[in-house]
Amino acid sequence: MTTSPSNEMSTLVKRLTLGRVRRFFTPPEEQALVDGARAYLTGDEELALEHLGKAVKLPDAAYLAGLLALNNAQFDNAATWLTSALERHKQLGRYLAKYRVNVTVLIPIGKLVAVPITPNQRGVLLSLAVLYRQREQWDEAISRAEKLLDLDPADMSARLCLADILLEARPSTEHNFRRVVSLIPDLDEVTALHGALLLCRARALHKLGLLEAAHDALNAMIRRKVNRPTELQRALRYERACLYDKMGQHRRARVEWEKLYAEDPDYADVADRLHATNHPASTSRHANGRKAEPPPTPSSQDSPSDISNLDTSGRRHRDEVTHGTTIRNNDQSFDLPSHGGQVDGSTTASRVRRTDDDHDGYRIEVMSQDVTPDFLRYIYSTGKAGWDIETTGLNWYADRICTVQLACGNRVAVVQLPEGHTPQRLSQILGDQNILKIFHNARFDLRFMVYHWSVIPQNVACTLELVRLLNPRERAGHTLREVLERYLAVQIIKDQTCSDWTTAQLTQEQIRYATNDVRYLPVLFDLLMNMARERRLEEAAMRRFRQMLKDVFTFRYP
Repeated sequence: MTTSPSNEMSTLVKRLTLGRVRRFFTPPEEQALVDGARAYLTGDEELALEHLGKAVKLPDAAYLAGLLALNNAQFDNAATWLTSALERHKQLGRYLAKYRVNVTVLIPIGKLVAVPITPNQRGVLLSLAVLYRQREQWDEAISRAEKLLDLDPADMSARLCLADILLEARPSTEHNFRRVVSLIPDLDEVTALHGALLLCRARALHKLGLLEAAHDALNAMIRRKVNRPTELQRALRYERACLYDKMGQHRRARVEWEKLYAEDPDYADVADRLHATNHPASTSRHANGRKAEPPPTPSSQDSPSDISNLDTSGRRHRDEVTHGTTIRNNDQSFDLPSHGGQVDGSTTASRVRRTDDDHDGYRIEVMSQDVTPDFLRYIYSTGKAGWDIETTGLNWYADRICTVQLACGNRVAVVQLPEGHTPQRLSQILGDQNILKIFHNARFDLRFMVYHWSVIPQNVACTLELVRLLNPRERAGHTLREVLERYLAVQIIKDQTCSDWTTAQLTQEQIRYATNDVRYLPVLFDLLMNMARERRLEEAAMRRFRQMLKDVFTFRYP
């Protein structure tokens, strides 16, 4: 890990701690705002709401309280406070700026994309539109989304917000679908946001009965060679399968649904559609002519014990943007789907250079742009991996990811990433709840990947959180080097932190450094989790992982 934001976070907490003299000269409502912001920063949402609720006459407090209430499904309070903040939007950010606090929050639009918002009129309008959509108050939701678009007609986030609401609004009307088509031009898919917009356009064409136009649009997107998130790719394929069914091409629809089922038995209503079809799986054939096996019946053993899948609506689900974590039985092996195009179908180059170092039997591979299909299969066969990144700095929004390193079994991959590149397979692993990803200081790493790759992490654990849980009175001595020496009697050298990780050719010292940052994480995690179980702290660890992922979607840097 290049550096740790703990010093910056500690500085911010101190900045929000009012001393006795300063508190005496600070108005009560401003005190409550500062205390609430500090509680929010340290992860105590209940205490944060208690303090902020006393200061909602201040626009900044109303804004933060509204977001917290929305995240906890307190919709009435959220609507009241966010509306209050909107009425005084010109004053938003004044008190936060006074204490040099920048608050950026990721908020989901629909099911596939989350966008960052800040304390301003745009952020409040988008939050209100999401709130009213969750409550199915369609007129209010459309009104807020239209006002959002009026602020900046070129804002693609505003277009997606309005398009998503128009598609879901009840009653469904042809007028709404035509508005969606007119809202979204035939643009190039550059980001996940553009991809979600184009999917909305194809759905609107489908609902208007323009099946050929919708089919052509979906096919063009699916064939386009871009690095899109796995969930967006699945949504495109699902929509195309539904379109095939509508066009009477039932066999092609079923083949697509079977592929989706093989990847995720709980995806949307695929299982119900396969069950209801008039073409049994035992007699259907894939495009290559081979008979398809009937999909297995999902069982409780196949389903992960989902600790928390909560979005800002407070409702549990799988196919929307989620802020949760799952810890699986790590002794279980997971096999890759036999088809679906997500593993071997990618055209992303992954050049491999093996090092000559013998790291106690570890096979180390330096890769370019992404992990190889072979390494991806290996990760799925083991079910867990240590994970770390090297960056050009601390700011997730300004700096970039240079390398990603994974440790899995006796293999380590060090992946060099070009600037602006989104690795499809790494994004797939990070968002797959069947693979346990183990970090040390996960908040730092995940913020970079969520922002730059538009991915929703699943099944993530953090050894730093476990160490802090097991040693609550110790405030220091939790760096990876110190933790490894304390628990595993392993000494690693941290001499490449400030080296140039953007170089085209990593040195042997950099490769050794990157390898040591991840190779011990799986063993360390198992040891710490066993200690947590012995002290009956396993549930507390799960709560920490849950809060950690929620924090990842609330970026707070000074």
